[in-house]
Amino acid sequence: MPVGGSRADGAQTETKKQAAPPSPPFALIEDNVPGILGNQAYSPKDGFHFLAVVAAAMKGAQRVSDLQMKRAVLGKTGATYAPIAFGSPNASGTPFLIYGRWFKGDVWLEEKEQTVLVLFYLVPDGSSPYKIALSSGRMVDLPLLENWTPPKSMYARSFRSSGQIETSEPTIAKDGWGVK
Repeated sequence: MPVGGSRADGAQTETKKQAAPPSPPFALIEDNVPGILGNQAYSPKDGFHFLAVVAAAMKGAQRVSDLQMKRAVLGKTGATYAPIAFGSPNASGTPFLIYGRWFKGDVWLEEKEQTVLVLFYLVPDGSSPYKIALSSGRMVDLPLLENWTPPKSMYARSFRSSGQIETSEPTIAKDGWGVK
């Protein structure tokens, strides 16, 4: 719904009210995603792209288990994809930041922070639409947005972990994604 305002010269202006973000899970297609390892921008191998799935809302000390990392995505041909990395919204202008390749145990945030857990998948071009497995195992359609800008309130400084976060450097030749 439009919201009006006025300029210094008295003329009326009209701006669009920002829509509330959808509830997780939802996804975006990304060609490059920066990571915390050496602050590099990761790219997929030719013929593929990253499917960035906003999988779960997180707030403060609320823990997210490594079971969240086991959520499979199903492509239109029936192919199943596993997460290759995880992260959250990025404060430096691009939508998302990769924090690590996987984690074992639980992750959570600082007490007053909130964000979303983003799972990254390496999927072939043209493999949409997608479905995602919920924690119950039921498959649901995964809405694919063309553009989503996370609010600044979701820029978390880092994840805390009760286990281990894998942060090894991926390569295009070995993993199908990495620094080109």
